[in-house]
Amino acid sequence: MSEYREAILSYLDVLGFSALIEQSEKNSAKINEIIELLTTTKRKGEYGMLTPPPVTQYFSDLMVRTTFIPPHPLISRLNAELMTLAKIQCELATRKILIRGGVCLKDVYRDGELLFGPALVRSYELAEKVAVVPRIIIDTHLMKQAESENGVIWEHVYKRGEDGQYFVDYLTAALNDPHYVGATFGTANELLSNHKKTIEDGLKEHIKDDGIRQKYIWMGLYHNSTVGRFAPGELALRITDEILAH
Repeated sequence: MSEYREAILSYLDVLGFSALIEQSEKNSAKINEIIELLTTTKRKGEYGMLTPPPVTQYFSDLMVRTTFIPPHPLISRLNAELMTLAKIQCELATRKILIRGGVCLKDVYRDGELLFGPALVRSYELAEKVAVVPRIIIDTHLMKQAESENGVIWEHVYKRGEDGQYFVDYLTAALNDPHYVGATFGTANELLSNHKKTIEDGLKEHIKDDGIRQKYIWMGLYHNSTVGRFAPGELALRITDEILAH
């Protein structure tokens, strides 16, 4: 008999993907940009410290990762998944690709291409209705469940926002992995510089679109908060209040 299984399910939505598709109709170079985008998420999605790895499915601008818990404890699976999501989001952000998403622990049915269940519904709600800005929301139930099992959730992979929502702290997670930063960006300052440029360029490009600007303003405040903790003396890495205000 078919039945649900409990799993960590991560739902990622690429913001602005429809615009890329529209641009690709007139500019074939955009096709390569889309391919590179999807290749990046696939390559980082294959990163993991536990076996068997999550099952990843792609639906155009959406990526869904299903991580069944056994044979490893929930906390091990959760830490590995949040770190993986952080690296995906960090690299895409520095390439001027924004994503939002949701991660939860609920029942799901998966068999080949078939995927449905409460976990998919909940992660979709978190991504599309709760995240709002470019962040990957972690369901509070998942956090509490992991903590109740006496596990230690890596402090550098998540943060709690002013609205009480937990989300993947992708910059801090990346900066706490010198090997990853060195192999991907060169130095921590280069990572932060690239991230800063994404935000400043986005604010300039969308000067008349308040909805999109709010997303970049949130990223700017998040960026400055991270710089304040990792490089407080590097004022050149901060985004000025003047840029964020206009």
